[in-house]
Amino acid sequence: MNLNFMDIHPTSSETSGKIEWWAEGGYHVLDDTDIPYATTYYHDIALDCGGNTYEQAVLNFAKNVWLQTHGMLKDKEARRDAIFERWAKDSGCESD
Repeated sequence: MNLNFMDIHPTSSETSGKIEWWAEGGYHVLDDTDIPYATTYYHDIALDCGGNTYEQAVLNFAKNVWLQTHGMLKDKEARRDAIFERWAKDSGCESD
């Protein structure tokens, strides 16, 4: 996995009202040798995580990347895939 995209931003917790840090990201989709000027990144919601501090969010994201690389994030990947299947069905974009 070649991780090229990561966005860290503060968000307000719905349950506690305190500020938490949220990490989202994914990997590069297109090969730069095919289209050198294109930058397309994939937001993999299975990697999403958070933390009470910026550093904790970054470490939790890195942990999720490691777990996914080693095939140990199957539950989150299954939930991600179910969300996309539901979205495709609801939007009429199902693949044949």
